[in-house]
Amino acid sequence: MEDNLDFSRILREILARRGLSAGDLARATNLSRQAIYQILNGKTRTPKRSTLDKMSAFLGIPPGQLLRGEFPEDTPSFLKPDEEILAQIPETVGQELAAVIEREMPERTPVQLTGVAEKARQEILKMKLYLILKKKKLVGETGEPAAETP
Repeated sequence: MEDNLDFSRILREILARRGLSAGDLARATNLSRQAIYQILNGKTRTPKRSTLDKMSAFLGIPPGQLLRGEFPEDTPSFLKPDEEILAQIPETVGQELAAVIEREMPERTPVQLTGVAEKARQEILKMKLYLILKKKKLVGETGEPAAETP
């Protein structure tokens, strides 16, 4: 890959390789579609660190490598976002679902968040829900690794 690729081209390439859309990235990272499109269209040349961290976590590529366009040709399937699971993640996690998520993945130090911080709490809950569902899919109900489908 060329050294002078801008981030918009890098991000478009990794999304294409993984069969993901801008909408998928926006939903998974809880960023607006507008923010994603500004990056993809080169209007935002380098994303904020928090934005880069969210994209990096979702794509399974360290932030520095993602910025430089250094990512593996063949990403292991367990690192690829699962469309089926993403479709199950609600826009907002209600209290009942939050309680289930917290039972599965409890916080070590519970924090009560309100107002603007509620958005951050929602992001955390959605990421936890994704991880819970992904683990259940990978392990299966028997506790044995599930057969991988191409």
